[in-house]
Amino acid sequence: MIYLGVFFFCFLYLYSVEKKKCKNFFIQLIVWSPAILIYFLPIAFQKGVGTDYYTYYDYFYNNEHNFYLNKNEFIYYYIVEASKFFNIPQLQFVLIGFLQTLLFFYGIFYLKRYNIPSWLYFVLFFLVTGIYHNQMNGIRQYVALLFLPIIACLCFERKYLKSLSLIFISTMFHFSVLLPACFILFLSFIYKKISKKLIFLIFFASIFFYYIDWSSTIFDFLQSKDYIYANYQESDFNESKTFFDLFLKFISLPFIFVFWFFYLKKNTFNNNILKNEESFFNYMVVIWALTHFIFLMSLHLGMANRIYLYFVIFIIFPFVYIYKQSKRIFFLMILMYFLFYFLKVTFFAKNEYLYYFNGAWL
Repeated sequence: MIYLGVFFFCFLYLYSVEKKKCKNFFIQLIVWSPAILIYFLPIAFQKGVGTDYYTYYDYFYNNEHNFYLNKNEFIYYYIVEASKFFNIPQLQFVLIGFLQTLLFFYGIFYLKRYNIPSWLYFVLFFLVTGIYHNQMNGIRQYVALLFLPIIACLCFERKYLKSLSLIFISTMFHFSVLLPACFILFLSFIYKKISKKLIFLIFFASIFFYYIDWSSTIFDFLQSKDYIYANYQESDFNESKTFFDLFLKFISLPFIFVFWFFYLKKNTFNNNILKNEESFFNYMVVIWALTHFIFLMSLHLGMANRIYLYFVIFIIFPFVYIYKQSKRIFFLMILMYFLFYFLKVTFFAKNEYLYYFNGAWL
């Protein structure tokens, strides 16, 4: 039930202060501070949430986090070292939770310039993407993931030096973020050349592309280059998914069809602000459309699900587009997602959706 409390408090608070817009991020943090605190606490003081908690927790005792130093994931390594220095095993989760919270709310702050309300982004992030829960399990990957919307915004604004700097920093948490980050950077150069109709066709063609079994080809390539990920071929990380595992990923399809209906309609924009907003959504839609069905690859290549998770956050933007076109349809969609979410955190709660609080060291 704690998750429902976090959801309703943050949603209602962000909605109530939506009109209080600040140009400075740190002032905005003060305005948002009650929601930030409630968002942060469950992440920081979790205990045994998900499957990987004790693996990370035990790094405090067994020094196996040295592996990440060899992978150049320096920041995570030194977070564990800080936990050891202060002799507080839970401290790494507090520090990681702080970074995840800071990146999330900075992303919200940045996106407000494109007329995306903070409460709207929060609701979609919480109910649709599942990232709030998953970040308690894959703590390194989800810090890296939360850089991506900010990197995408900087790429759209052609602030490439800043975007490359953030890409470099994000790899120090989880090196695998390099692939999706470079893909996002590449798309910033070509998205204007891709028409709405073409991206619509590519979106549905990608179903067949991602369904093909590429596993042998991918691992042959990784082994030929002697990449570390070639070692994952026989590991648990590469365990294939079943259609039953992926079932819930298809519940968005009716609303995706609604999005395409609205998106392909001809719109006219009367001023530069709206034209810039349209261009921004076009870029985000291209990122989402080219990657949405990557999860189908995990039927043959379990590792592909890790890549898909980096892009799942971009489904927020088509759904924001629906909100701007039809609030009635949007609220119907949110009601459906909330019902699924309610069941996941109550009657069917398990793994990341079953919460335990760690207050032993307080």
